[in-house]
This record gives sequence, C-alpha cells and structure tokens, in this order.
Amino acid sequence: KYSIFFALILSATSFLFSFFGGFLKNNRLSKVGNNSAISVFLLVVTASFSLIYLLMIRDYRVKYVANHVNNSLEAFYRFSAFWGGQEGSLMLWLLLLCLYCFLVIRQNQKRNLDLMPFVVGTLMVTAFFFLFLLSFMTLPFDLNDVPPMDGKGLNRLLQDWGMVIHPPNLYIGYVGYVVPFSFCIAALI
Repeated sequence: KYSIFFALILSATSFLFSFFGGFLKNNRLSKVGNNSAISVFLLVVTASFSLIYLLMIRDYRVKYVANHVNNSLEAFYRFSAFWGGQEGSLMLWLLLLCLYCFLVIRQNQKRNLDLMPFVVGTLMVTAFFFLFLLSFMTLPFDLNDVPPMDGKGLNRLLQDWGMVIHPPNLYIGYVGYVVPFSFCIAALI
C-alpha cells in the first residue's frame, strides 16, 4: 500500500525532473529523473511481490485476496489470481511498464542522450496514471473489516492453463508499445 503511494510521488518527481532536465539541457536534473524512475520500478516490484505473496498464503484480510482466492484453489491459480481481477491486472500492467522503463534507462545510458529525459518523462507520466488509479480508485491492498474464513475464489472461466499464460503474454505486447510511443513523443518535443 505504502510502496504504491511512494511510487506515485516518485513518478511525479521523475517526470518533472526529466522534462525540466530535458528542456534546460541539465544532465543533473535528468539524472534525478532517471533515479526516481528506477526507484519507482523497485517500489512497484515490492508491491507486486507483496500482493502475490498475500495471494499465495491466502491472507483474507485483504479484499482482493478474499475476492479472487479460496482455500481449495491450487497454487498455480492463486499465482494467476494476481492478474485475475482489475486491481491485479493494473498492477501487472504497471509492473511491466516500470520494467520496460528500467530497461530503457539501462540500455540508453550512453546513447539518445537528447531524447532520454523526454522518454523517461513520458514513461513516468504513464506510470503516474496507473499509480494514481491504484492509489485512489482501485485499491489492491484494501482491507476487509471482518476477514472471511474462505475467499470467493477465482472465476471458473479463469481457471484454465491458457488464462495463466495468456494475459501476461498479451500485456508484454500491449505495454511494450509505450516504449516506441515515448521515443516518438520525445522526438516530437
């Protein structure tokens, strides 16, 4: 919960410093933007693994876990419950987005130096949108007032091996398009 909120703040910091660093041609500001983006990635990884852990141990104090896991659900499907609901699906989308941002920063440390502040800024504006949703609209770590003894379980239609591999593969492609989009926006700026 807190890692998502801190990631929200750092994503705003990252896109502001990145854009100001790019417009002012100030490498120090751009470096702060890059470091903030890497910190966002680490915080989102922490939040994602926390949610996966809660799903695996069936911690019904968390509403998302109670709504998508039950006592009879196999570990294979408890793991896939991470993207089985809206909150988890947004978390997966955000995790992949931040992973791509991290990889773009690492691969472009010595090249595309004029574009990179705007690329990172655009990626972080996108991450900010998802973090805002996860912080204020769809809360993945929202708690139950009274935890149930058993959860509702994963939707029967999602309990198939195809649904375990399909959404991550689909999201890898969908989220991947934000990288060329960010380079296009940077080139236009």
